[in-house]
Amino acid sequence: MQWENDLPVLNQFAADDFVDLVLKIQNLKSDDNFYYFDMRASFEGKIIGASARIIKNISPGIQIIDDNPSIVSNNVYDKGLVISSIGEESDDLVFAIAKSYNIKLKSYKMIQSESYTVLHTNINKVDIAKEKIKLKIFGRDNNTLYSDEDYYESFFNVDIVNGFVFWNEKDPHYRLPLLRALGSG
Repeated sequence: MQWENDLPVLNQFAADDFVDLVLKIQNLKSDDNFYYFDMRASFEGKIIGASARIIKNISPGIQIIDDNPSIVSNNVYDKGLVISSIGEESDDLVFAIAKSYNIKLKSYKMIQSESYTVLHTNINKVDIAKEKIKLKIFGRDNNTLYSDEDYYESFFNVDIVNGFVFWNEKDPHYRLPLLRALGSG
């Protein structure tokens, strides 16, 4: 892993038209329902980041019936992840993601918070405190509040044991909606 400022380089895993991001988990806390942490990386010499609140007890969101995978609707968590601004570091995170995606915005100021619907993409139960968990997150997925152009998906893989978040692209066409959701421009 590439390091700078004692943090992982944000976009070091970018390749072949996909930009996968890595951030270090810091200041981890929890209560009965959620984990709370800051996530930071380095980009072009700057420390960037945001805070996150993620649901603690996530049941598998996929089941296999007659050799066909299907979603377990009771295990889809509305607002299972919330990413919030911590100020200038978060504005710099929006800028870094935009630059990594080669997208220009009018403003790179991060909004106060963005919530996501969460789906655990495995068929087996994973204890998030002890194992890496692979999540699919859905942004702006409430059709009554947002248009189809606002909708986006990505993967948000959390490794609490080793202290990392891997925020990976699902498809490049979700880049602009993700940036419009996180940024105020």
